[in-house]
Order: sequence, then C-alpha cells, then structure tokens
Amino acid sequence: MATTNAMSDYMVSALLNLSLRNVAWAIPATGSVWVALFSSGTGLDSDNPTGEFVSGDYARFEVDQTTTTFTASTNGSACANNEAWSFTQALSDWGNCTHIAIVDHATNTVWGTGVHVLYWGALATFKPISTNDTFTIGAGDLTIQIT
Repeated sequence: MATTNAMSDYMVSALLNLSLRNVAWAIPATGSVWVALFSSGTGLDSDNPTGEFVSGDYARFEVDQTTTTFTASTNGSACANNEAWSFTQALSDWGNCTHIAIVDHATNTVWGTGVHVLYWGALATFKPISTNDTFTIGAGDLTIQIT
C-alpha cells in the first residue's frame, strides 16, 4: 500500500536534537500515534499539510503504541503494521486518498503546534473513498523506513 520513507522537518529536527544535543522530544503523552489520510502531499514535509480529509465522519486511526502494533526495526530495517487497521466507514464521499501520514494528535488541526506530521508517504495507487467504503490498511501494508 504505502512505504513512508519521508520524515517531516519537525521529526528530523526532533531526532537530531535528541540524539546530538540531548534535547528531549515530547512524544505523545497518550502512548498513541494516529494515521491520517490526505488527498494531496502538499505541506506534509514542512509539517503544514493542506489535504487531510475533513468529512464529518472521517477520523484519524489510533495506533496504540502500548500494544505493539508495529514490527520491531533491527539493523536499520523498516517497521510495518503487524495487524490490519480499518478506518470508520465513510458515510459520504471523502475523495481520492493519495497520501498517508503518522501524526501525533487525534483531532487537533493546528499543524505545527497542536499536531505534527511525523512520517508520511504516497500510496502506491490512489484510493477513491466513496460513501459506504471502509479504508483498510492490511497487515504489513504500511512500512516506515528511514533512508
């Protein structure tokens, strides 16, 4: 489905500051990250995206980090989702999903301060999400690889 091999500028800075300056990164306090769906990739790299779906029935998908829903990365390998993840059923047309991102807040839409893009990537093939569709990411279909 998608390989997200891009980190936002925010995430790059957080990792560099943590590893080289011992400046703590504020990971999500809830122990979760969220998967967000986008109709374009505009602004994902700069932590200021413009294309997230806004339909009243759309919600980001919660990934509870305490239940180990990503495979472990060893020796520089990628992490992947180890179970299928399904978004809520679309009660209206959401549009074409072209990009996906891992973000650090469930609902906040104030990009760059209230919510941050961590990782992002383009879908291999865009997916139209129409009324009654359920967008599902199959087990192992979302990989995070830093290159």
